[in-house]
Amino acid sequence: MSKYETLSQESIVKCIRLPLPSHRENAVIQPGLFKGTYSAHGIELVLLSYNDGDKSAIITKITGDDNVPAGEITITADLSQQKFETNKESDSLPLSSAGLPVQRFELSSSIYSRSDEVPEFCLYRFNSNGQVAYTGFDNPTFIKGEWVIFDSVSFGHIWLMLHSFSIYKRVTETFV
Repeated sequence: MSKYETLSQESIVKCIRLPLPSHRENAVIQPGLFKGTYSAHGIELVLLSYNDGDKSAIITKITGDDNVPAGEITITADLSQQKFETNKESDSLPLSSAGLPVQRFELSSSIYSRSDEVPEFCLYRFNSNGQVAYTGFDNPTFIKGEWVIFDSVSFGHIWLMLHSFSIYKRVTETFV
């Protein structure tokens, strides 16, 4: 038995031209490439774009996994109504570097995060839906979630039914 085994002699490689979205004047976070945590699947690349006159955010997988492959939508967020967490400390919370009011952000004890870097504050929160599926993209379904914008380079998604939190950071590396 060799050190490396070939699992399959057939591989399908699909190359697509990736149209990067342009700057959006009033976007809650600028569109572009992000890398995010996906539970046991590890780090994956996603593309954030906007649709419907900036009323919804669409996050599409650039690299996929056994459940939700590349090219499929992973998260959609409804930007028509911002969520606000209310607490008695809200009047004393700081402003962001852009002068925007911030909200305290804390994951409930029932939500699991693979990241040790969960921000304490966020700028925006919106209702969202995240796509899940069984292996082989079997029975794909969107489940409720919450899309959280932390700053100009990072956002998160709470997968409510999975009791899981993913964090995404803007890709700063350049590709040739």
